[in-house]
This record gives sequence, structure tokens and C-alpha cells, in this order.
Amino acid sequence: MNATTRFVIYTSLLGYVFLNNYLILLLGIVIIVSLLLIYNYNIESFDSANVGTLDEGKHTSKNPFYNVLNTDYVDNVNKDKLREEYNQNKETEINHQAKQFIYETNKSNKDIGNIFNNLLDNLNFETSMRQFYINPITTIPTVKMIF
Repeated sequence: MNATTRFVIYTSLLGYVFLNNYLILLLGIVIIVSLLLIYNYNIESFDSANVGTLDEGKHTSKNPFYNVLNTDYVDNVNKDKLREEYNQNKETEINHQAKQFIYETNKSNKDIGNIFNNLLDNLNFETSMRQFYINPITTIPTVKMIF
């Protein structure tokens, strides 16, 4: 948005200087106003979307990314698929469930309550989460005739 607006401003000013026509400045203003309207419309439509309610409860401390596990082929054959795409709310939920998993598996450690109290621990946690990812398929492919 900023780079596009800057480009329109510079192009309009250069066009006005070289061609000495005020309509080029007017065209630049119209383009900037239309860019702002499009940007605000997209932000409002994104904010009004119902995000975060469809997949609540699917990310657990045992499987924070809701990936297909080997045990799902026996224990959870009819696994539901995720309905929403990855976003900031999903990242927050995944990080919370991963921290819960750390707390649950280290109950015997007496200092486990102090693990995420400072910035360095949280930064190390964020860095350690880089190697994990969400698989695009969250169901068990049982219907072979679709392909």
C-alpha cells in the first residue's frame, strides 16, 4: 500500500513537471483515493469475518498442529478436517497448546512454572517452533476413488 501510493505520487509529480498538465495530478489523487477505498474495504471485510470459531478444540496439547498421526489410522479414522486457514489466532492457539504440552510432560520439574516468564525464554520457544509445520492434509485419505 505504501509503496504503491508513493509510486503514484512520484509519477504524478513527474508527469506534472514534464507535461505541465494539472490533469495528471488529478488522476494521481483519484488513484490514491481509490486505493484507500479498496484497502479499507478489504480490511473491514477481513475483520468482520468469523475467524477462530470453526476449529476450536481441535488443537490439543498432544497434537498442537492437528497433523495426521500414525495412531490416527487406528484410533481416529474419521478425523475431521480443519475448516479455516492458518492465521495469527491459529498460531497463538498452537503456541499455547505446545506450552501446555511442555508443562504436562515436565510436571516433576519443580522450576517448570518459571520457564516462560521472561523474553529470552519466549524467544527461544518461538525459535524452536520454526521446525514444526502444519500439514495441508488434516484428514486420513480413505476415499481412494476421488483421485
